[in-house]
Amino acid sequence: RVKLLYFAAHSRQDTERVVEPYGLICKRHNWYLVARCLTRKAIRVFRVDQITHIIPYSSERFDYPPDFSLKDYMSRSWGVINDGEVSKVRLKFRPEVVHRVKNLVYHPSQLIESELGDGSLIMSFEVCGITEIKTWIVQWGDMVEVLEPERLRNDMREAAHRLLALYQV
Repeated sequence: RVKLLYFAAHSRQDTERVVEPYGLICKRHNWYLVARCLTRKAIRVFRVDQITHIIPYSSERFDYPPDFSLKDYMSRSWGVINDGEVSKVRLKFRPEVVHRVKNLVYHPSQLIESELGDGSLIMSFEVCGITEIKTWIVQWGDMVEVLEPERLRNDMREAAHRLLALYQV
Protein backbone atom coordinates (compact mmCIF):
# COMPACT_ATOMS: atom_id res chain seq x y z
CA ARG A 1 0.00 0.00 0.00
CA VAL A 2 1.02 3.59 -0.55
CA LYS A 3 -0.23 6.94 0.63
CA LEU A 4 -0.77 9.50 -2.11
CA LEU A 5 -1.01 13.22 -1.80
CA TYR A 6 -3.17 13.94 -4.82
CA PHE A 7 -4.41 17.16 -6.36
CA ALA A 8 -8.05 16.58 -7.27
CA ALA A 9 -8.63 18.89 -10.24
CA HIS A 10 -12.45 18.88 -9.98
CA SER A 11 -12.39 20.24 -6.41
CA ARG A 12 -9.04 22.04 -6.83
CA GLN A 13 -7.90 20.60 -3.50
CA ASP A 14 -5.09 18.38 -2.30
CA THR A 15 -6.36 15.08 -0.94
CA GLU A 16 -4.73 12.24 0.94
CA ARG A 17 -5.45 8.69 -0.18
CA VAL A 18 -4.16 5.27 0.82
CA VAL A 19 -4.28 3.00 -2.21
CA GLU A 20 -3.47 -0.49 -3.39
CA PRO A 21 -1.84 -0.02 -6.83
CA TYR A 22 -3.13 -2.34 -9.56
CA GLY A 23 -1.29 -0.91 -12.56
CA LEU A 24 -0.41 1.98 -14.82
CA ILE A 25 -2.02 2.91 -18.12
CA CYS A 26 -1.21 5.55 -20.69
CA LYS A 27 -4.08 7.30 -22.46
CA ARG A 28 -3.77 10.32 -24.71
CA HIS A 29 -0.14 10.91 -23.69
CA ASN A 30 -0.94 10.94 -19.95
CA TRP A 31 -0.12 8.27 -17.38
CA TYR A 32 -2.72 7.06 -14.88
CA LEU A 33 -2.50 4.87 -11.79
CA VAL A 34 -5.37 2.39 -11.43
CA ALA A 35 -5.71 1.52 -7.75
CA ARG A 36 -8.15 0.45 -5.09
CA CYS A 37 -8.73 3.49 -2.88
CA LEU A 38 -9.27 2.51 0.75
CA THR A 39 -11.10 5.79 1.47
CA ARG A 40 -13.64 5.28 -1.33
CA LYS A 41 -13.58 1.46 -1.04
CA ALA A 42 -13.52 1.28 -4.83
CA ILE A 43 -11.18 1.25 -7.79
CA ARG A 44 -10.15 4.75 -8.79
CA VAL A 45 -7.96 6.20 -11.52
CA PHE A 46 -5.37 8.82 -10.55
CA ARG A 47 -3.59 10.99 -13.06
CA VAL A 48 0.12 10.51 -12.29
CA ASP A 49 1.10 14.15 -12.85
CA GLN A 50 -1.42 15.16 -10.17
CA ILE A 51 0.23 12.94 -7.55
CA THR A 52 2.30 15.42 -5.56
CA HIS A 53 3.87 13.00 -3.08
CA ILE A 54 4.04 9.23 -2.48
CA ILE A 55 4.71 7.59 0.87
CA PRO A 56 5.26 3.80 0.69
CA TYR A 57 3.76 1.73 3.51
CA SER A 58 6.37 -1.01 3.64
CA SER A 59 4.59 -2.75 6.53
CA GLU A 60 1.13 -2.74 4.86
CA ARG A 61 0.92 -5.19 2.02
CA PHE A 62 -2.10 -6.29 0.05
CA ASP A 63 -2.96 -9.25 -2.14
CA TYR A 64 -3.47 -8.38 -5.78
CA PRO A 65 -6.97 -9.66 -6.65
CA PRO A 66 -6.48 -12.83 -8.69
CA ASP A 67 -9.62 -12.13 -10.74
CA PHE A 68 -8.65 -8.54 -11.64
CA SER A 69 -7.42 -7.75 -15.16
CA LEU A 70 -6.33 -4.19 -15.87
CA LYS A 71 -6.97 -4.74 -19.58
CA ASP A 72 -10.50 -6.04 -18.97
CA TYR A 73 -11.26 -3.31 -16.45
CA MET A 74 -10.32 -0.54 -18.89
CA SER A 75 -11.69 -2.16 -22.07
CA ARG A 76 -15.15 -0.54 -21.90
CA SER A 77 -13.89 2.91 -20.93
CA TRP A 78 -13.93 5.59 -23.58
CA GLY A 79 -10.93 7.17 -21.86
CA VAL A 80 -9.90 6.44 -18.28
CA ILE A 81 -13.20 6.57 -16.39
CA ASN A 82 -14.85 3.25 -15.67
CA ASP A 83 -17.98 4.12 -13.74
CA GLY A 84 -19.32 0.60 -14.25
CA GLU A 85 -22.31 1.85 -16.20
CA VAL A 86 -22.07 0.67 -19.82
CA SER A 87 -24.18 2.70 -22.25
CA LYS A 88 -24.86 2.28 -25.92
CA VAL A 89 -23.89 5.47 -27.71
CA ARG A 90 -25.31 5.91 -31.23
CA LEU A 91 -24.00 8.67 -33.45
CA LYS A 92 -24.96 9.86 -36.92
CA PHE A 93 -22.04 11.26 -38.96
CA ARG A 94 -22.56 13.55 -41.95
CA PRO A 95 -21.36 12.41 -45.40
CA GLU A 96 -18.43 14.87 -45.35
CA VAL A 97 -16.64 12.88 -42.60
CA VAL A 98 -17.84 9.34 -43.27
CA HIS A 99 -14.66 8.28 -45.09
CA ARG A 100 -12.51 9.32 -42.11
CA VAL A 101 -14.86 7.81 -39.51
CA LYS A 102 -15.12 4.47 -41.32
CA ASN A 103 -11.37 4.04 -41.62
CA LEU A 104 -10.35 4.59 -38.01
CA VAL A 105 -11.06 2.50 -34.92
CA TYR A 106 -11.93 4.78 -32.02
CA HIS A 107 -13.00 2.09 -29.56
CA PRO A 108 -12.97 -1.75 -29.53
CA SER A 109 -16.79 -1.86 -29.38
CA GLN A 110 -17.19 0.35 -32.46
CA LEU A 111 -19.88 -0.88 -34.85
CA ILE A 112 -21.08 0.60 -38.12
CA GLU A 113 -24.81 0.06 -37.89
CA SER A 114 -25.84 1.48 -41.25
CA GLU A 115 -24.85 3.65 -44.16
CA LEU A 116 -27.79 5.79 -45.19
CA GLY A 117 -28.88 6.77 -48.69
CA ASP A 118 -27.76 10.38 -48.22
CA GLY A 119 -24.17 9.21 -47.52
CA SER A 120 -24.36 9.62 -43.75
CA LEU A 121 -23.42 6.83 -41.37
CA ILE A 122 -24.72 5.57 -38.03
CA MET A 123 -22.08 4.18 -35.69
CA SER A 124 -22.46 2.81 -32.18
CA PHE A 125 -20.21 2.16 -29.19
CA GLU A 126 -20.74 0.29 -25.90
CA VAL A 127 -18.85 2.42 -23.39
CA CYS A 128 -18.69 3.47 -19.77
CA GLY A 129 -17.49 6.82 -18.47
CA ILE A 130 -19.94 8.56 -20.78
CA THR A 131 -18.79 12.04 -19.73
CA GLU A 132 -15.44 11.46 -21.46
CA ILE A 133 -16.98 10.85 -24.87
CA LYS A 134 -18.50 14.36 -24.88
CA THR A 135 -15.21 16.10 -25.65
CA TRP A 136 -14.61 13.72 -28.53
CA ILE A 137 -18.10 14.40 -29.92
CA VAL A 138 -17.61 18.17 -29.60
CA GLN A 139 -14.52 18.04 -31.81
CA TRP A 140 -16.72 16.86 -34.69
CA GLY A 141 -18.83 20.03 -34.44
CA ASP A 142 -21.93 19.88 -36.61
CA MET A 143 -20.64 16.79 -38.44
CA VAL A 144 -22.16 14.44 -35.84
CA GLU A 145 -25.49 14.07 -34.09
CA VAL A 146 -26.01 12.06 -30.90
CA LEU A 147 -28.96 9.72 -31.41
CA GLU A 148 -28.74 7.99 -28.04
CA PRO A 149 -28.63 7.78 -25.09
CA GLU A 150 -31.10 10.58 -24.53
CA ARG A 151 -29.17 11.98 -21.54
CA LEU A 152 -26.05 12.39 -23.70
CA ARG A 153 -28.14 14.00 -26.44
CA ASN A 154 -29.57 16.43 -23.86
CA ASP A 155 -26.08 17.18 -22.47
CA MET A 156 -24.83 18.01 -25.97
CA ARG A 157 -27.88 20.22 -26.61
CA GLU A 158 -27.25 22.13 -23.35
CA ALA A 159 -23.55 22.53 -24.21
CA ALA A 160 -24.53 23.91 -27.63
CA HIS A 161 -26.84 26.45 -25.97
CA ARG A 162 -24.05 27.55 -23.60
CA LEU A 163 -21.65 27.88 -26.53
CA LEU A 164 -24.18 29.91 -28.52
CA ALA A 165 -24.77 32.21 -25.55
CA LEU A 166 -21.03 32.71 -25.17
CA TYR A 167 -20.65 33.90 -28.77
CA GLN A 168 -23.84 35.96 -29.15
CA VAL A 169 -23.24 39.65 -29.64
